[in-house]
Amino acid sequence: MLNYDEFKELVIEKLKDYFPEPYRDYEMAVHPVFRTNEVKDGITLQRSGQTISPTIYIQDMYQAYRSGNDLNDVLKHYADFYVEKSQQMDINMDFLNNLPSDQIYMSLINTAENQELLKNCPHRQFQDLSVVYRVFIGQNETEIMSARIDEGLAEKYKVTEPELYELAYKNTERLFPSVVRPLNDMLREIMESQDVPDEIIDSTLEDNLLYIVTNNKQISGASAILYEENLHNLAELYGEDLYVIPSSVHEMLVLPADSDMLPDEIANIVQEVNQMAVQPEERLSNQVYRYDSRERKMSIVSHSPEQLRDQKKEQPVKGRTR
Repeated sequence: MLNYDEFKELVIEKLKDYFPEPYRDYEMAVHPVFRTNEVKDGITLQRSGQTISPTIYIQDMYQAYRSGNDLNDVLKHYADFYVEKSQQMDINMDFLNNLPSDQIYMSLINTAENQELLKNCPHRQFQDLSVVYRVFIGQNETEIMSARIDEGLAEKYKVTEPELYELAYKNTERLFPSVVRPLNDMLREIMESQDVPDEIIDSTLEDNLLYIVTNNKQISGASAILYEENLHNLAELYGEDLYVIPSSVHEMLVLPADSDMLPDEIANIVQEVNQMAVQPEERLSNQVYRYDSRERKMSIVSHSPEQLRDQKKEQPVKGRTR
């Protein structure tokens, strides 16, 4: 089996052979792409004068190959996938030259995991997270098409970070309205759509106080907590402070702060779920936050695994007494 570097070299050399004729004359570029929480080797094919095109990632192709798929099948699949995506792209390119002030929205990413990306993006800090800005381009049934605003695009727009935040704060709720609802209601809908019998649903969904905070698309919906009234209304419903749990970049979970579990215990569960069930590019944080209903502010109340390890190291060793 090829290692990654060998596979990458072969893909660069052979991939064009699997494209239909027009694409073989396009210029192929391989470049690092800073995605949320990760950097991938991206491949694009562009004809003369083309300014935007789909990207496919060599790491994704390599994972398919390592999973036992035939190399030729992998290359053919990703070539076909690229062609399909490029044919679906009917994008108004005006956003590259003119500030689309009504199409700018915001999303949340983890600050520590995206240091390189953030070096080239206007952003602002929010707890251990960063608010970044995107231009909404279009959507289909399954995905939102958007472009991250980097320093180059912000300079072209002649717009500052505070101006971006003001625009995004106005637009995000309009483009992708917040959704705050009991988690069980959402799970029930999913199970009903899969024709799960009612008696199984009722026995599976235990009573719990968890609410989900997201948007109507459930894409980049964690930013809904930036609208403080979403948390304030839940705090009034519960009659107390809240624990806010980062489920993923797409949603937050909320429960009353009088939970039997301590913040660090919840954080341990979050970390385990992130490692086992959340895709790397969708992970938001391992921390737990508390929303103070009186101050109407949110703060981190859990400790990172590193902090907990340091605390254990600092604890004195108790000797035996005679």
